[in-house]
Amino acid sequence: VEIGGESLEGVVSKVHNPEPIPSLDRVRRIEVYEKVWAPLSLGIMELQKGRGRLAVRALTKTGEKVIDLKAVEVRRVN
Repeated sequence: VEIGGESLEGVVSKVHNPEPIPSLDRVRRIEVYEKVWAPLSLGIMELQKGRGRLAVRALTKTGEKVIDLKAVEVRRVN
């Protein structure tokens, strides 16, 4: 994860692919059905005030896919 010249790295060490949560859709979805997503905490970084572009990249790939990413949560801690 990179933003504003700062970066953090993490490793997804375990496959997490739970069954989708049943939904009442009448038409097949294009997007991913809801699942229980596994969190991955990367740590703390110091960011400058203002806007920035967040980038998430896979540095290595051991299988056919990398990950399905639902969200990135950035929280202020001080």
